[in-house]
Amino acid sequence: ERRGPDGSAEAAPSDSARTIMERAQEFATEVAKIGKTKAEEAKADMADARDAAVSKASEAAHEQSDEAKAAANSGAAQLTQAVKDTMATANAQSDQAKAVAKSGAAQ
Repeated sequence: ERRGPDGSAEAAPSDSARTIMERAQEFATEVAKIGKTKAEEAKADMADARDAAVSKASEAAHEQSDEAKAAANSGAAQLTQAVKDTMATANAQSDQAKAVAKSGAAQ
């Protein structure tokens, strides 16, 4: 044991170094714990962000699907109407042709 100028006991240099190493190790352990906690929080945040993005993408896909279905139904309805109109025109022309043929045959 060493004595300082006032006669008080001083820690031996090896004890001081040991204490510094212990404190440094404790500090490193605390920093590692904080780092691990922050990494876990970041991982959870990323998972939440991914889930939110998947949910938004799914909603958008459903909306687009609904819009596509509506457009397809509208297109089908327009096509059906066009076919009906064409058939009606064809029937009318056929009726006119028959009438002309009857008229010609009668003359």
